[in-house]
Amino acid sequence: MSVFLLSLLLPSCRPQSDVEEATLELSATALTLPREGTAQTLTITTNQSSWSAFSPQEATWITLRQEGNTLYVGAQANASGQERTGAVLVQAGGLQRRVTVHQTAADVLLEAPESVVLQAEGGSSEVSFECNSDALTIELAEGAGWLRVDKRTAKTFTLVAEANADKHNRTAKITLTAGTAVRELEVTQLGLTPYIFPMLTFPSRLYDIVRYEHERGNTLLYSREETKEQYPSFRFLTKSQVVPLIEYQFSATNSPGFSIATLIYTDKDL
Repeated sequence: MSVFLLSLLLPSCRPQSDVEEATLELSATALTLPREGTAQTLTITTNQSSWSAFSPQEATWITLRQEGNTLYVGAQANASGQERTGAVLVQAGGLQRRVTVHQTAADVLLEAPESVVLQAEGGSSEVSFECNSDALTIELAEGAGWLRVDKRTAKTFTLVAEANADKHNRTAKITLTAGTAVRELEVTQLGLTPYIFPMLTFPSRLYDIVRYEHERGNTLLYSREETKEQYPSFRFLTKSQVVPLIEYQFSATNSPGFSIATLIYTDKDL
């Protein structure tokens, strides 16, 4: 009986060191993926019957696929102008290994207008731009104390100008920079003057006239189509209290330029 009891106790007294410890090795601890997101492979070496891999919640752009002892690590295309970094965690038998994943940035896209015209009375004006990088900087040149940049969003920023009491126009430069992409924006504020002139470039298409008037803050009030009795004409409402209206008349709808420009004054002395 003593021998029998001893034989039952012997297996439980087997040294702990006889139990095989889990192993987990990866062929790389860091991967760099192209901006297109093309997958790269990791070889997983473990003595466990199964293993798993996942990406933390913040790196949802990483894609994973397991095949045997190979892990395919890919990514969604990166349209951003900035490199992004995430991680993949591999687990087996209570062990965990981490792989850092970098994805290269797309080419920086930066589009912005070349010029903006502000009215003499000052106020705010919104400027739109396109940029795929969060690292965009907007800098106002020194010496333009009458102008400031305000209320920036992902696609716009607002220019705020003081009133211009001088009769001359004044200008300032704004530089937009994102990586190696640089754009310059020239801001012109009109001087305080009662005189307004029509577009002085001739010939000028109707499209050029509309753009010119809109850039200096004038609004197309109405247009008159060509008939047998009248020529086509286009009237703009200005911001001037002295010269509130400008009208361009064409000899025909398809004319390369206007034939008459009429300015309507409220001050008879002018």
